[in-house]
Amino acid sequence: MTLFGALVCFTLPADCHPETCLRFQILSILPLLPPKRLAVAIAITFLITVALAVSQAILPQSVLVFYLAVSLLTFVTYAVDKSAARNGTWRVPEAKLQLLALIGGWPGAVFGQQWLRHKSTKQPFGVVLWLMALLNGLLFAGLFTPTGDAMLHSLLASLG
Repeated sequence: MTLFGALVCFTLPADCHPETCLRFQILSILPLLPPKRLAVAIAITFLITVALAVSQAILPQSVLVFYLAVSLLTFVTYAVDKSAARNGTWRVPEAKLQLLALIGGWPGAVFGQQWLRHKSTKQPFGVVLWLMALLNGLLFAGLFTPTGDAMLHSLLASLG
């Protein structure tokens, strides 16, 4: 019998009851990250969703401008870090790259990983990047709640 968990696939001996058998054989680690094309599609779909929310006057235009600006900044930061890695000079700390992803630059990080081929094979980094994207997505979804909407408009009013 084969059981599928969130991250791993186990095979149990035929005479083993899943609740009592402790001898699991790991068959394969299921992919933790979306394939490259899917990752780019997710980032593009997210940005299109933001643009649609703005076009329908659900969100202010500044939200789209923010996501595009932070994504561009993140992409450029990936390019600078890639260049530094090639030249053996000072590197951008990974924490800074992840912070940029968390505040909204994760689409730019995905584009940077795919087109610059930078930080695309480091699994721990990739897992954290998708966690940052998920957290940012939750914050974005919160903008559609009455509390989130009020907080956004209060923030925009305080900025001028």
